[in-house]
Amino acid sequence: MTAPVLHPCDFIRPRLRAGRQERVVLYAAMRLRTAPPHLGVHVLQTCTFLLAKAVRERFGVEVLVRFTALDDLACETRECPATGTLYERTVRDVLGTERAAERAAELLRTHYDALFTALSAATGVAYETGTYTEQQARPAFREELLASLGLMDTLRWVLAPSTGSVPVRLPCPHCGWAQRHGEHTELLSADARGARFAAVCLDHGTYMVDVTRGNDTFVGLTALHRSHVAERVAVRDSALPVIVEGADRAMAGRLLDEAFRFRPGAVPPPRLLTPLVLTESGAKLSGTSAGEKEEAEETEETEEKGEKYPGMLINLVSRMLSSPQYFERGYTMGEVTRLAGVTVT
Repeated sequence: MTAPVLHPCDFIRPRLRAGRQERVVLYAAMRLRTAPPHLGVHVLQTCTFLLAKAVRERFGVEVLVRFTALDDLACETRECPATGTLYERTVRDVLGTERAAERAAELLRTHYDALFTALSAATGVAYETGTYTEQQARPAFREELLASLGLMDTLRWVLAPSTGSVPVRLPCPHCGWAQRHGEHTELLSADARGARFAAVCLDHGTYMVDVTRGNDTFVGLTALHRSHVAERVAVRDSALPVIVEGADRAMAGRLLDEAFRFRPGAVPPPRLLTPLVLTESGAKLSGTSAGEKEEAEETEETEEKGEKYPGMLINLVSRMLSSPQYFERGYTMGEVTRLAGVTVT
């Protein structure tokens, strides 16, 4: 009997046929750190290019890959001595918008340009990169954000079903510090024209922040809230959007699909979940994994080998894509080494 799914990208076929789109855009995100990305990040990115190539060849449509660099990680943290409340500043808050943008562009060039160029050349798939700071400032993103804030009494139990707390991070206009968990940030009003928040600074007390379609106020969102707004923007495109994420995001995907039920006029985009690279203990390889320092150093050394590294990734991921049963699963570093045919740890 023929298997119902022969290739992972076949999961998007029903939506593509129903919508009759002639273009597909695959969306993926990555944390922008100063350290070199670990192998798990590169596997996801290689998957995105190879999936785009397969979509083009199997369905005869134009494809594009869009990567968003999440550049709003905290670089400074302090604690209120009286309450224990944590406050943080991002690189943007410390350096200012212009210098932070230059730093983000430098990190993108250093850690991703060479690999993306090689993967694009090997697959014939065009790609674009940008940052969350750029994304959140665009009018379409602000429109969807404001709409979500207007429905937050309902959405908060989807975007945070255990607590109902969906904080928005709004840096103090005087010093850039903001409460990490938004304990004292209050949404005062929200409609299609704008939203007003009250927040508390450790040094400057209560301050007001307005977020509108056209102003330049930086808005930091939780991961699920950010993804929900970005996906609502993506489905506005005439192309079919496809979200590419690691398999550990399966639960998040279910919540994001549920959030669309409360926002009429659009359906959630299809999702493709990519394999995870695991430590020998079974934990996901990540920025906090034991041994990640060694892995980052190895990745940096491997990148210096030039053309061999993208080729190794393509060979490795092609094997993972060879059957759906090999795709949505985890691979220990030992198994990755065996599949790649080279030593990567």
